[in-house]
Amino acid sequence: HVAPVRRVMPGQQTDCVWDFPLEEQLQALIKHDYGAAHQIKESAFRWSAAGAAGAATRDGVTLNKLSDITDGNIFKTHPMLGTTSRPILCTISGGDAIKTAWKAYYDDVEVANPLGVARGVHALGALYVSLINLCPETRNRLEYTFLVTLAKTSVIKKYGMTVILSGADSSGNVSGTDFSLGAQMRRFNSGVGLEFPSNGPFGGLERRMTFGWLVLMSGDFPAMAKVLCTAQSTAGKKPCRGCNWERESDAAFRES
Repeated sequence: HVAPVRRVMPGQQTDCVWDFPLEEQLQALIKHDYGAAHQIKESAFRWSAAGAAGAATRDGVTLNKLSDITDGNIFKTHPMLGTTSRPILCTISGGDAIKTAWKAYYDDVEVANPLGVARGVHALGALYVSLINLCPETRNRLEYTFLVTLAKTSVIKKYGMTVILSGADSSGNVSGTDFSLGAQMRRFNSGVGLEFPSNGPFGGLERRMTFGWLVLMSGDFPAMAKVLCTAQSTAGKKPCRGCNWERESDAAFRES
């Protein structure tokens, strides 16, 4: 069990969100699931092999199709995970550090009154992540999904998704001491110490520096509109959720 941490919104004492420490959740998974720990170490070693990523492969077999996020250009061009990345020295063990890759998902949840006049009154926004180190058949299962932040949608609308995601205050400054997704990813970018099963003859645990990066943020159309802070809902006049292009604008169809 990993206990949630209450995070008060800037300038308030009553409005809050609840964060779930990702580092503790990952450590619990490694401790209680040897198979998952092995997959994390194996994928981290593969991503650290210089120039190893050419054609997409799995278990030594060359694939002629894209079968996972790690086969795409976004992942292959990542400076710390892609084809040109290099191993990171573990300052604890002296060997290679562990690399982790994450993908996040946001959506709203109706816990009460999903229908009728009270619809939306008790809605919650849920932000959770999956570990790309795990195989595709495993990483999206419920027991391998990490809940990171839970908040009332009214609080998200009032303070904005930037504050919820990054832990920033009203001026955009971040402290780095909270457990927002942004703060936790910044700590993973700097490296955290986690215990992994040892490969030695006597077993046990060994402490390894562990790094991590968020490579994908996903969600359905209305949810991503909230995440990107461009719209409250979908609209025919603004078909792109990632920009403020509007079909009826005089400059909408002007040649670039």
